[in-house]
Amino acid sequence: MLNAIRFHKEHVDGTGYPNRLKQDEIPLLAKIISAVDAFDAMTSSRPYRKSKSKMEAIETLLKESGTKWDAKIVNVMNLLLTKNKYVNVAIRS
Repeated sequence: MLNAIRFHKEHVDGTGYPNRLKQDEIPLLAKIISAVDAFDAMTSSRPYRKSKSKMEAIETLLKESGTKWDAKIVNVMNLLLTKNKYVNVAIRS
């Protein structure tokens, strides 16, 4: 669990932090937390910006899957959050 917390800001393309891990170097639970945390942040209002809609957040996750977030995890989130209706955005592999 500690590694999941520590590495949830890593990006699958190696541009995250703290260790610039990529792909399979990042623990699975950290990848899941990263995508879910990003979705939550995008769909929550902040003092400096309005929240995105659920569909806008999913589109952002899909557009940045394969770079920031694991494409398989984002695909599963998309399926769960849209009740199997795909958003019309290409998924990077």
